[in-house]
Amino acid sequence: MDTNKLFELIGDGRLWAVCGVAFALGAAGGFIQSLASAASKEELGREWWKRLLVGAIAAVAVMYVTAPSTAIELISGSIVAGYAGKALLDSLDARGRLAAAKDQIADTTRERDTAVTAAHLLLLPATETSTGASSPKRIARALDLLGSIRRPPASDVL
Repeated sequence: MDTNKLFELIGDGRLWAVCGVAFALGAAGGFIQSLASAASKEELGREWWKRLLVGAIAAVAVMYVTAPSTAIELISGSIVAGYAGKALLDSLDARGRLAAAKDQIADTTRERDTAVTAAHLLLLPATETSTGASSPKRIARALDLLGSIRRPPASDVL
């Protein structure tokens, strides 16, 4: 993202107004959810402010992810996000963790492929190369490949 454009957006009062509307409507959705799910007045007294805050944060988070294009989308999305609150934030967290896991799998796959290539270079019979099985260049290339593989810290191995 262009940082100059980001600073322009931060300085724009309309952005903060939209965030404020989403925050307020999400808080309302969270409060409605606490009213709907409270088993007793005591539980409502203890829980309503927590759900109000979680609902407000969830509404702003959803606004960031979905970028509503109309006022109706902003209003309805904020109220629903506020009502869903914790479940919605858990879902967004899971989405981020999934993306990180996919990146880690891709890195591991690349490292495995590099190790397999290095092993093939080291184990290739002399008949398949013009320079012989113990070619110093081939061994150096295999060692370079093995050296490029990221190794976990010792604390991760144990």
